[in-house]
Amino acid sequence: MKKIKLHPFVHQLLFEDKTISELLKKQQTSTDPVIQGLIKLHEALFTHDLTLKEKMLTETESLNLKDSDINLAIIFLRSRIAMLLDFNNKYVDKATALSNHIKYLMDESTPPKLKMDIDFFLSSMNENKNKHYAYYLKMINESDHLKNVLKKTQTTSTIKILARLGLLKDIKTKVIKELSPENLAMAKFTDAVEKIQISAANKELKIIKTKIKNCPDQSIIFSFFKYERWEYLLQIFTNNFIPISHTKILDDQHRCFLNANYYLLKNDIEKASKELEKYPVKKGFETCSFLSYTNVRMALAIKNAPLALTLLQTKQEYYKHYFDDFFYMRIQLMLGNKRQALLHFANLTNNCKHHNSNDLVAFELKLSREISPNDMWYFSNNISQLTESDLVEVNSSKKIKTNKLIGINRIIHKSPSSKSMCDKILQFAKSSSHILIRGETGVGKDIVAKAIHEESPNSKEPFKVINCGAISESILQSELFGHEAGAYTSALKKHIGIFEAAGHGTVFLDEIGETTLRIQIALLRVLENREGRPVGSNKVVKYSCRIVAATNANLEELIETKHFRKDLYFRLKSLEINISPLRERPDDIEAQARYYFNLNQLNGQKPKLSEDLITAFKNHPFYGNTRELKNAIQNARILNGEKKEYTLNDFEIFNTKKKKAKAKPINQPDNYGKPPLENYLQNAPSRNDLIIVRKQNQTEYRRDLITQLFQKYKRLSRQEITDTLRVTYKTAGTDMKALLRLGIIKKIEPTSSPRTHYFILNEKID
Repeated sequence: MKKIKLHPFVHQLLFEDKTISELLKKQQTSTDPVIQGLIKLHEALFTHDLTLKEKMLTETESLNLKDSDINLAIIFLRSRIAMLLDFNNKYVDKATALSNHIKYLMDESTPPKLKMDIDFFLSSMNENKNKHYAYYLKMINESDHLKNVLKKTQTTSTIKILARLGLLKDIKTKVIKELSPENLAMAKFTDAVEKIQISAANKELKIIKTKIKNCPDQSIIFSFFKYERWEYLLQIFTNNFIPISHTKILDDQHRCFLNANYYLLKNDIEKASKELEKYPVKKGFETCSFLSYTNVRMALAIKNAPLALTLLQTKQEYYKHYFDDFFYMRIQLMLGNKRQALLHFANLTNNCKHHNSNDLVAFELKLSREISPNDMWYFSNNISQLTESDLVEVNSSKKIKTNKLIGINRIIHKSPSSKSMCDKILQFAKSSSHILIRGETGVGKDIVAKAIHEESPNSKEPFKVINCGAISESILQSELFGHEAGAYTSALKKHIGIFEAAGHGTVFLDEIGETTLRIQIALLRVLENREGRPVGSNKVVKYSCRIVAATNANLEELIETKHFRKDLYFRLKSLEINISPLRERPDDIEAQARYYFNLNQLNGQKPKLSEDLITAFKNHPFYGNTRELKNAIQNARILNGEKKEYTLNDFEIFNTKKKKAKAKPINQPDNYGKPPLENYLQNAPSRNDLIIVRKQNQTEYRRDLITQLFQKYKRLSRQEITDTLRVTYKTAGTDMKALLRLGIIKKIEPTSSPRTHYFILNEKID
């Protein structure tokens, strides 16, 4: 094979022993637009200023990669993904689309070192971290000395992440020594804190604070701010912690979890519970092992073993940790299964010896007030009698039992309207015709689409999903139809679209009402002729897939305003499924409530629901539909425990008592900093009123609701409307424009930045 000459910067990145900051500093005068884009992204990456990050993303979005070196383009796109992920879930669809694009760009000519870095980076985007952490360890422990920037970056990231889990012992010493003094101190510090090795943690913290003062590398300084989280944790372990009300360094979730653990240590269950009310559900902190068990500790503190087991197993779906055995031990003891508890204790003892984390066990025992001296005596006297086969037995008790619902069984229902809908699903699933699903946000349009696919003759074929409202037109067109190499900016390789990749399966187009007219024309051709053309190609590609589209938009109104094509609408409407709002299906509310209460209950236990609670459920408006109902029940189970009976008092959404007014920030409107939904919906219309209103124009009703919100709060932003009504950003924008045209509201623009824009009620209008 002919050796391909690498771009000079790519060569330096792969083979020189320098940081990426050092390499980019030397490129300041470069005229290469991709290099300049990398410089901008790198400078913005290591800052807490999200506005600057967003600005850099916008400035580099339209960068032409068509004539760029393909490996340089891969590195550039990797940097963009890293920046997009800094915004949590806001740009996850864009990040996913770019990651798919990177995969298509890589081939046999991609340098192995670069491919290794990209594989490493993209694997970190996977929600399930179990395989990812195993890959981390294998990658760095089997690597030779890391004398290039990418391998050094990978190693540093890997060691830092594993140290945050208290797993530094699993990494070879020679690999750890590759770190810079600053990064080595940070890794040792977090690892020591996670194991509650106080003196070692204080020693490394002192080194960090000394070195950070004169450190020229902004990326290291930026990283240090994150490490102050563990300094707060260290304060809890040394009894020097003071509950935090606000800090720039911690996000609200970290702050609440730290406070909750402090109160649990003080045996103040009520205050711990109040902290967790704000963020009760969390699969796990990959950035902090100790905090990932907070909800499990809370469940055990209120002596609720079944709930603790559910939470622990939920965490394990995210990642597994050797210290899980400690909490399995507590759960089994609470359930009266001493032998199972002993097996977990034995497993824990072996792992803690390897990781030198006995101090962590001692601290956790302080929080385990239900464990008696007799229990510890039982463990110490019987652990030596266990055999290897006994220890194998312990893993069986950790297996997560899942009752996965398939096809029509996914739809939990009891009402006649839902029964009729299920009959339609079974009928439509047999055909290959395209289907339109309509319904409000949260009613479960995606579940219906999946059920249709699973009940179809082609259920073994792929089920491809794309959110049409989450990505730009150009990316959407490429994702749907594919593109040829060189078709547009950054299209360096051929890409197969999902219509073709789905084969004889199903393509689910969510939020089809958000598509542009250009995309709609292309979709019409797919629906009529089952064919399309990749971007930049003259060749027509035949498709065999079935399309299921979904929307919460009023397509009829969009047709009137020329935002949706009438011919596409009628093509989609040939087979249509309308999902009624949950509030119009009271029997379904009860059925779904009972299902979510019974889900993952230990030994099939089914709690009793009081009559007044069932009545309240049926009369509640549930603007968020099934999604809101599920979250309300999940939160109630966590905060109140897996009780034998639940009543109205166990649910915040039915609490009609006025909450104490909080002090307002100076010069801010009454609704500043929070969506008005929480307060407004306390006086929401009844379910019967809503059924009558919903028979009228849905858009009309929504805009009336927005007008009422303005009458109550005077000043609102587009984002607040989006959050309140649980509609898409585009739908909220369309509604606001309509109200502007009618003169009901006025737009205020304090600065040129759209972030500062808001709307007020036009006082001339009654």
